[in-house]
Amino acid sequence: MWRFDKMLFNKVRVIYIGLILICCSLIISLTNASAEDTRRIITYNCDTANDQIIIEYLCCGDETFEALTNKKVSNAWYPWDLVTADKSRNHIIKTKKIIKTCDLSDGKYKITIGPEPGNWNLQGEHGADMSAWVEISKNGKKVIHKIMEDNWDWSSNKRIVSKIIFKAKKPQPNIIEVTLGEFYK
Repeated sequence: MWRFDKMLFNKVRVIYIGLILICCSLIISLTNASAEDTRRIITYNCDTANDQIIIEYLCCGDETFEALTNKKVSNAWYPWDLVTADKSRNHIIKTKKIIKTCDLSDGKYKITIGPEPGNWNLQGEHGADMSAWVEISKNGKKVIHKIMEDNWDWSSNKRIVSKIIFKAKKPQPNIIEVTLGEFYK
């Protein structure tokens, strides 16, 4: 007949709980590493060959981030690099704008790119969130002002502007939006 060994049962239980904790720790660390290894950047391209301006808002890993934000080929910016915090690092006190120009067949365009903080109080709700905005104007008249990620709702149906294609002689740009899940692929 089968006999219950309480000591053996306790040893197996401790090993089983230990394995569960190790698996949970591994899953959590992999999830955190994935989130930390992605950064949002905004890029600008004056594509005169195709008579268009292309603005892209991208999520990228460390290697892509380093390649795109290399100051020698700089037409990509990390929005956090466009803000200055106070000495305590609690509040944003200043923002920087990037201003570029692009000559297309129908005129000269001014492209302004800036950061869009989730909260100027970095310790407040959404203080860790940062997006970017772009404004395109022609002859001093604003054509478009668009915030790439302007609502800090992290649900799966959230829409993020991933690309703006502005073609010369067209009244409105083509704005491409993706879901949060598509953005982080």
